Amino acid sequence: MSDTVNAMDLLREEMENDDVAQRVNAMHRMRVVATLIGVDGIRTQLLPLVDTLIKKEDDEVLFAIAEELGNIAPLLGNGAAALLPFLENLASVEETVIRNAALRSLETTLPLLSDAEVVNTFAPLILRLASGEWFTSRVSAVNLIPSAYARSGNQKPVLKAKFIELCGEDTPMIRRAVAIRIGELATVVERDVLHELVTIFKQLTGDEQDSVKMLCLESLKGIAKILSKDENKTHILPIIIAATQDKSWRVRQALSRNFAAIAEALGKEITDFHLIQNFSVVLRDPEVDVRSVAISSLAQLLPMRLLSTEKLLTLINHVQTLARDNNPTVKTGICHVLEVMVSLVGKEVALPKLYPYVLDLLEDDDAEVKIQAYKTIPKFAQVLGQEALAPLLPHVKSAVTTSPRWRVRLAAIDALVDLGLQYGSAEVFSKNMEQLYLSAVFDKASQVRQSVIARLPELINTLKTEWLNAVLLPKLVDSLGSQTYLFKITVVYAFKAIGQVTPSEYIADKLLPHLVRVSKDTVPNVRFVVVKALRGIASRLNEAVINSTVKPLLNELASDSDKDVQFYAQETLTSLEK
Repeated sequence: MSDTVNAMDLLREEMENDDVAQRVNAMHRMRVVATLIGVDGIRTQLLPLVDTLIKKEDDEVLFAIAEELGNIAPLLGNGAAALLPFLENLASVEETVIRNAALRSLETTLPLLSDAEVVNTFAPLILRLASGEWFTSRVSAVNLIPSAYARSGNQKPVLKAKFIELCGEDTPMIRRAVAIRIGELATVVERDVLHELVTIFKQLTGDEQDSVKMLCLESLKGIAKILSKDENKTHILPIIIAATQDKSWRVRQALSRNFAAIAEALGKEITDFHLIQNFSVVLRDPEVDVRSVAISSLAQLLPMRLLSTEKLLTLINHVQTLARDNNPTVKTGICHVLEVMVSLVGKEVALPKLYPYVLDLLEDDDAEVKIQAYKTIPKFAQVLGQEALAPLLPHVKSAVTTSPRWRVRLAAIDALVDLGLQYGSAEVFSKNMEQLYLSAVFDKASQVRQSVIARLPELINTLKTEWLNAVLLPKLVDSLGSQTYLFKITVVYAFKAIGQVTPSEYIADKLLPHLVRVSKDTVPNVRFVVVKALRGIASRLNEAVINSTVKPLLNELASDSDKDVQFYAQETLTSLEK
């Protein structure tokens, strides 16, 4: 009992604080207090306090109350209806975030109510909100009707009539709420009511407010899913056609953004025979923002395989045009489309009609366009085979050797490595890619060097130990004589990567002698990286090698003049003892 009294007394005391932040924090502890005082305490002590606070508190506190009432609803169980009067008040206030929090709490409370409570308490609450003097309460009513409709029993006709009435409100905010929730309501109403909603929805798509039309297009996919094919042709298709020609670019953009989801809802036949030809209108839209979003939707649409080969070939003409657009964002988006499209159209179409545009994009002035174009190369290589290689190599060579942007150089090398892994031939790699790859190992940018080394294990597994011994290892060993300590560090990291995919004998014979030699370097950073490499490869060495070579070397480095080297060497020794 003392805990109960103390919890409520403390809450009341905190709510008397002049600091709003303190009162907000106190409200966010409402669930803790409610747990301590139990169901009876919530009804007799906590809720009367909440009633008082709602009448006088600042918006920040009201927001916290609206959130926390939803959190304590499960504690009340079948008594959750006691929260409804307070949430009803909060759902009517002017401040949007408070109303939204109250609505979330009401929707949390709804499943806890019995069917009788929904019919006799929750539905009347919605009707009171819908008849409120201020638009704020009517907006809340619109948002609650779809959630409550299915369980509203004999109140369904009244709720339906009220929703339809609110659809014709003069206040744009209410019509916007209707546009957002009408798709959800359409999924739970009876078939005859659905036809009424579709009629209203068609009227809303012609609203004078662009924001209402945009929100309708967001809801369109939900309605299209539950209509038949013929109904979609009759009701939904004209809405889409009108949206492609709307004078507002924001409406056209909203259609473009939702196009893939709408097409999926309408199905293959309507999309292929009717929809895609209208979508090509927004692909050619004069507004860059519309074209960019349309291209993004096209990249989402293509994997759904809703289009016939004939329509795909028609789209290629638009893609080719957009690949030469003046806007970098458009061209970046087209790279994603090309990456998806190549596997759909096959080699015979991709090689003459798509790949030349990818190669052109590799030479674009914008770095991001180049990077995205390089990311398409692995997919093209899968489809085109080795025919992709020869036209690509001049572009990669130019990027690796002359580009001032390290991200472009990295993208080019990544594409090159991906090709090497796909072809899986040491001969092809050595003849066409090897020198470019080895030059990137010692790139002036650390990020490029690290990325190249990180991919070494993949290459070694593909090209085998013969390539490692004949080409890579001699190159790395020669570089240990460099005067640049950064190159020495790079080589040590490369040894560590090689050690991840080679057996203990190879590490002991081919790598450890060089690590021992470079551990004497005058630069502390080099010695520090040697310790890191030893720790990284130790798990792959047998105990004899660790005792004869690794531990003596670490003991020596544990007495290094550099404190960081000392510390990490000692830590590595300790880890080896475990």
